[in-house]
Amino acid sequence: VLHKAGLRYVLNDRRLPGTPDIVLPKHRLCIFVHGCFWHRHANCKLTTTPATRHEFWQQKFEANMERDRRNLESLAALGWRVIVIWECGLRHRSASERLAWLPEEVRTGVHPFMEWSGGVPSVNEVAPGMVASCLPTCESGTALRCRPHHHEPQTSR
Repeated sequence: VLHKAGLRYVLNDRRLPGTPDIVLPKHRLCIFVHGCFWHRHANCKLTTTPATRHEFWQQKFEANMERDRRNLESLAALGWRVIVIWECGLRHRSASERLAWLPEEVRTGVHPFMEWSGGVPSVNEVAPGMVASCLPTCESGTALRCRPHHHEPQTSR
């Protein structure tokens, strides 16, 4: 979707916190494609916990989520915008059609943090320092989660 739209990017840039899957330096944007199981996508059917070694898995998942939080905070402090695309949203047959909003968001987006899971966005979980009351939506209906100290909360884009 990005390349087809004329956007150029770097894959897995180790120079940035968290080694983002896709980096668009011109737009100061990092995109993470998170697996729902490993990164604990809230309320997702793919976010299961193995039945054996429960304590081990809980510690592993908590460490993953804490590392994700630190990486998001570090990238924000460095002035990077972040989009998290969840695995479950990409499993749909029409995933590329459903991502049609992405090139425009890359070019014109101003919100420091955004999540997408392919359907109606959930407001149950927000990244650290982010508030659920600041959830404007773009024309495609995708919720944007933004840090209030970067700009005034908006109700629409």
